[in-house]
Amino acid sequence: ILSHNLVDLLRQLSRAFDNAYDDLMKAFSERNKFGNLPYGFRANTWLTPPAAAQSPSIFPPLPVEDESWGGNGGGWGRDGKYDLIPWANEFRFVASMPCKTPEERQIRDRKAFLIHSLFVDVAIFRAVSTLRHVMEKMNLTPTTVNDGILHTEKLGDLNITVMKDASLASSKIDTKIDGLRATALDQ
Repeated sequence: ILSHNLVDLLRQLSRAFDNAYDDLMKAFSERNKFGNLPYGFRANTWLTPPAAAQSPSIFPPLPVEDESWGGNGGGWGRDGKYDLIPWANEFRFVASMPCKTPEERQIRDRKAFLIHSLFVDVAIFRAVSTLRHVMEKMNLTPTTVNDGILHTEKLGDLNITVMKDASLASSKIDTKIDGLRATALDQ
């Protein structure tokens, strides 16, 4: 069975899931006539099912974004060009965009999709880069830990903190990062 995503796979394997998913989509469209139904999925070009690699000629093409709206498969965050975007302002702007007509909602939804995708790309690339930095630094010199924090990095609106985990998983204490600490709104 070839599927692009988990939903399609479950719909093929389970009649009950297929019926429930159809009911969910029907209810969603009745409640929000102009909303974008979650049918399309972003193409993650770095994630390919094994069947596609083994037989690329018979595997159906993966879904992609509409390039006329700025979709190009992701990966924008890799070059550092977007690291200093004021994310809070960008998301606030998208939330304030007009949405009275179907056309306005479509423009807003696509802008929200693109800015969210860019944010995720940048956050992932920066987090991986920071983790590599911390790992290289730990290999060179032993690190003293203050409150379990190994490294903190602030880049524009993006805050990345690397914390040391407990060496024994059974001795872990539940930790909660509340909204104020996570967003630094108390500062």
